[in-house]
Amino acid sequence: MYRSVKAIAVNLIVPSMTFGLLPTIGAERESAPLNASGSAYACRQDIHPQDPNFPGVHVASLAQAPNGDLLYSFYAGSQEGADDVKTYMSRLAAGTNTWTLPEVVFDGPGFPDGNAVLWTDERNGKVQLLFSTIRGSGWATADLRLITSTDNGETWSEPRYVRKEWGWLFGIRPFRMTNGDVIVPIYSEARWASGWYVSTDDLETLTPYPSSDDTTWPRSLQGMIQPATVELDPGHLLAFNRTRDSFIWRTESFDYGRTWTRAIPTTLPNNNSRLALLKLDNGHLILADNPTFSDRTPLRLSLSTDGGITWPYSVDVETEPGAEFSYPYLLQTADNMIHLGYTHRRQSMRHVVFNEEFIRSGADIPSDPRFDVKDEYSNGQLHDVTTCQYAPRATKPNLTPTGLTVTQRKPDQATVTAVITNNGASDARDVTVQFLDGETVIGEISPVDIAQGQSVQVFVIWDTDNIKGEHLITARVDPNHDIAEMNETDNSISKAA
Repeated sequence: MYRSVKAIAVNLIVPSMTFGLLPTIGAERESAPLNASGSAYACRQDIHPQDPNFPGVHVASLAQAPNGDLLYSFYAGSQEGADDVKTYMSRLAAGTNTWTLPEVVFDGPGFPDGNAVLWTDERNGKVQLLFSTIRGSGWATADLRLITSTDNGETWSEPRYVRKEWGWLFGIRPFRMTNGDVIVPIYSEARWASGWYVSTDDLETLTPYPSSDDTTWPRSLQGMIQPATVELDPGHLLAFNRTRDSFIWRTESFDYGRTWTRAIPTTLPNNNSRLALLKLDNGHLILADNPTFSDRTPLRLSLSTDGGITWPYSVDVETEPGAEFSYPYLLQTADNMIHLGYTHRRQSMRHVVFNEEFIRSGADIPSDPRFDVKDEYSNGQLHDVTTCQYAPRATKPNLTPTGLTVTQRKPDQATVTAVITNNGASDARDVTVQFLDGETVIGEISPVDIAQGQSVQVFVIWDTDNIKGEHLITARVDPNHDIAEMNETDNSISKAA
């Protein structure tokens, strides 16, 4: 399908500046002048050239493999829903700045596959690809399957069914919550309602919530799907939903995705198209969407520092009126850079790598064709470049393995688990639990990768017939990568007889 790759990039290095609150991220606004101190970075490029034999490409997904490679999946074929549609993947290898030619990662002969989602499980090093296959006419007749890679996405297992019944779809980024469970947003195409799978065993089994009956799922007045979900605080989830109601609708969970509040509208416009929501390691939120009531343009990035209440900073990465720049997908990699994948005119898939300061700068990347090929912004000036200079890193910067020891009295014959989180985001690591005399549990967490100045939380949870307890440690790493602070709390709860 793809014969050669010519880099198509815009590299942006611009000063940053601070703005006041905007009335809404969908409001018309002027681009910020590039005349303040500070630095911001963004680079935009196609990951493959347009191929006239396969005019329909769509639905981006991104993941970072355990070896540091950046993986990008999408589907391509003659048109959406056609029998020749296959799932493809490109790779940006760690230490390099050139995307590989897309290759078929899955093809169900005779049936269109799509809406694939990549996810890397840092706990076991597996890369998962969750996808839907249309069996009849339209997405409402799709089933759900997944394939697994244990070698950084080089080879894949045979597909395994998640749900054979028709009507539910993947398409939104999964993540591991702070209690160790994995949440996988789903939706009912038949009912236009939002749901979630939760897995307590690394996707071996997935249980739908708020129930297996999608008539009980949260829904807007005219229907909502594709719940872009983040964990604001331990157990507290926020989901922004695509709707037919002209605005993003939100719903929340306070019990790790088991139950959800009634959906309510926000003031953020939605054009009945997928949006993306990401919580950064520092707790800030990024929203990628088309902030309009109709067209799938512009494509905007917005930043919230208060849990999604306000969005004072925004920047457009595509601006051409009447074009389509749609279905954004967001990911933060181990080097703390942020990545956006999206559909470019249904002709190619695009990638933007950027940092938070780029959004704060307010400096749009225009869609003018003059800026589409080998161009770079530097201090507000346009220059020719051959490719984006960004290359993913295999490991986090400035990290040193750090050992923590957790000691906690507990009842005999308890089942003990431990979950590590880094700055509120799931970051599970290997944990060895030992028992001493049936009364004390030692959870030895090694290694725990913690960047200088960051904090790590360790939950040790035990459960018996009569008592359930949890122990929480919060530690902070000093400039020498030693534990500078450590606070401990524990809570034992007697179960009702």
